Amino acid sequence: MKKWMLIKAVKFMLFAAAAGIVFGNVVVWLWNALIPEIFHANTINFWQGIGLLVLARLLFGGFGHRWGGHRWKGGAWKYKMEQKMASMTPEEREKFQAKWKNHCGCNWDQNYQKEEPAS
Repeated sequence: MKKWMLIKAVKFMLFAAAAGIVFGNVVVWLWNALIPEIFHANTINFWQGIGLLVLARLLFGGFGHRWGGHRWKGGAWKYKMEQKMASMTPEEREKFQAKWKNHCGCNWDQNYQKEEPAS
């Protein structure tokens, strides 16, 4: 299992490096083709292009909060699932929980059971 994780990590790093090189060169090419003629600015090199990518990501996108962050921890899918579970009858809920309990390892009973108010 550890060997598989190492291979996966190496593949990810190679893909990330290749993507960085491609996107960096695209930024440099676009900048050098357009900006000097339009705004009379200087041309840039590869590292300045990478810096522009990082700056744009910081200003307009943030880092990691959309893919691995709060979207998966409590975004729209969680709201939809809660609505779906609330609209089910207890029998439907039990059937749904039994079907998916082994698929994801979640504790459905704890997460989605509605408590009865005490009289």
